[in-house]
Amino acid sequence: MLPNPLAAYQSETPRDDPGDYSAAGAYEASEAFRHLEWSVRGITEAERDVWLAAGLSERQGRVAAGCNAAGLAPHDLARDVSGFTVLFRVTRGEDPVQVARLLRLHADESAGWPTLAADGVLRPSCPRLEHA
Repeated sequence: MLPNPLAAYQSETPRDDPGDYSAAGAYEASEAFRHLEWSVRGITEAERDVWLAAGLSERQGRVAAGCNAAGLAPHDLARDVSGFTVLFRVTRGEDPVQVARLLRLHADESAGWPTLAADGVLRPSCPRLEHA
């Protein structure tokens, strides 16, 4: 029996569909295809250059595409979220959607929007609003 050429791309959590190629997009592009990866993921050369200037490497087109899909822009990569930059978080395996959610929560707290306390009660995060 011939070896399955798609065995290397099988997902860690495979779906019932034998045509599931989702895991194939989870790995960094090889050196030969690093430029092609960006265009395959719908990112133009100009956009790629902006992402590279923001701190991503040429082999991280997948991360840039995930950030785009999550609503993160290249300038967001330098922003701090609970002690770590967005760039650090997304390049170390955190889901860009979750990082974007944390970034929005952090921005809401900084703007004085009410936050959900541990006891489940909405409280103002800005001290000057607590006594209003």
